[in-house]
Amino acid sequence: SIFKAMASRKRAQKNEGKTVSKHWELVGVAIAVFGFMLFLALITFDKRDFMPETNAHQSYNCIGIVGAYLGKGFLNLFGIGAFLIPLIFIGLGLSLPIPILKKIRLRWPWIILLMATLCCILEIHTNLLPSKIIDNMMLIHGGGYLGYMLYEHVFFIFGKVGATTVLLALYLLSILLLSNISIADISNSILERYRLWRIEMIRRRKE
Repeated sequence: SIFKAMASRKRAQKNEGKTVSKHWELVGVAIAVFGFMLFLALITFDKRDFMPETNAHQSYNCIGIVGAYLGKGFLNLFGIGAFLIPLIFIGLGLSLPIPILKKIRLRWPWIILLMATLCCILEIHTNLLPSKIIDNMMLIHGGGYLGYMLYEHVFFIFGKVGATTVLLALYLLSILLLSNISIADISNSILERYRLWRIEMIRRRKE
């Protein structure tokens, strides 16, 4: 009958939806695992892996030679800012199987803004970074090619001080938008705590 056909169609659509959901969960787990491996590749990055005398079968990176080249690629692109990338991958990956983290996916524009501003700030102030870290990570640009391109072709018009001011403002804005924190709520909370502290101090004086 028509009703039975409609019911079976609904069941088929429901099962198909579950299958798609399972596929996305697996994709999310894979992205999160990749983020964790990238984190390990970055924190154990060692320039000795790229020395001519280093044995190709013995790597100083805990993810092996793959981790060495993976880390080098991300460090070249993002500089020190590359250490934020694994957290982004892990967060985005976990947001697929865990509904409570869904908001992370919806805020991807602010993640891009956060990364771009961080890399540009690091590029402007590469000279302030420890030379030992710069040398071991084989960095030419503290903010990687991304930071270099942004500063040399966009933010150079503001000068170093002006660019730093603009970038810090954008960086803080991206954090506020990512965390969904309201400046008004923060200021009201601080004022409320100050008011309660004043009341408590007055009460103690009266005692």
